[in-house]
Amino acid sequence: MASLTRREVLINRRRAAATFAASTLPSVEPSRVITDSILGIIATGAELLFGLLLLVGWYTRVTALLSGLLLLVLGASMALGLGVQAPLNYAVFTGAGSAFLLDSWDSIVRDNSGKSSYQL
Repeated sequence: MASLTRREVLINRRRAAATFAASTLPSVEPSRVITDSILGIIATGAELLFGLLLLVGWYTRVTALLSGLLLLVLGASMALGLGVQAPLNYAVFTGAGSAFLLDSWDSIVRDNSGKSSYQL
């Protein structure tokens, strides 16, 4: 059996390490990475837009409903991807519930006569 020189041993170790690293890296299609990043940008833009619209008070009911739906989708995605504990830690469902409460606030506080029962 021929003995290997020190240089050949180092080269073989480097090749083995590179092969191991390449086999453990996840293979992701470039189109999927682009699609995921575009969807992330759209979701972030929607969150910013809904937050600003709620602060300004423009179409509050529609904006609150859309914001609640977006938070529900975010919470479901976090629960599927990271486990049920993640959306509970970040109070995603609390935010969604608050948005739905804001959406239905006017119908909750009105009494039978149709007049509002709260004063600002």
